[in-house]
Amino acid sequence: MKLTHPIKYTIIICIAVAAAASFFYFQSGFLVEVEQNFASISQTAQSSLISRAKIFRKKPKESRVIQNASLQLTPNQTVVGSEARDVQTTIMLEAKNRKIAGVDIVITYEPLFVAIDDIAVADTMETVALKKIDAENGRIYLSLMAQAGGYIEGNHALATILWHPLTEGDTSFAFDYTPGLAEDTNVAEFATGNDVLTSVVNARYAIRGQ
Repeated sequence: MKLTHPIKYTIIICIAVAAAASFFYFQSGFLVEVEQNFASISQTAQSSLISRAKIFRKKPKESRVIQNASLQLTPNQTVVGSEARDVQTTIMLEAKNRKIAGVDIVITYEPLFVAIDDIAVADTMETVALKKIDAENGRIYLSLMAQAGGYIEGNHALATILWHPLTEGDTSFAFDYTPGLAEDTNVAEFATGNDVLTSVVNARYAIRGQ
């Protein structure tokens, strides 16, 4: 049977409408899926960025109290027999948290009570620029430097004074130290060359007969 034009056109229009509806339904579903995927990707990316931000976030700097160096003689108080030999007094450096490039030491003693036999320098510093015993005036001079372009940190024994008593009595070893004076005992900081020595501990000995 031959279709009349109105029926034919009606069928064509219905097919076209059905096709368009199917297309828009598919397109709508596709767009919804794309939007969901995009939202998921955005959330993942945002989470990743937050995690990276936490990783690379700058940590707050730890507060560090800057302390200055000190020198001390040990033992700083003891009794020594009048007949003793090879008595030892050690020169100790406490650098605290400073980097130390060099040390100049001047120590006074009383030649009437004490005779200096030697100064045994430790290997803490690379260079011994000066080591002198002035027995007439009762003075010890010691100048030490770290390796070129280097420094030391922490606590170290710098040298040991070897001596023996000459007579009974009370005597002392003392750093010749005046804050701000460059010609006496000093501790030089590596970065600035400034004297960062702010305290010294001297030694006092009682020489008694045996």
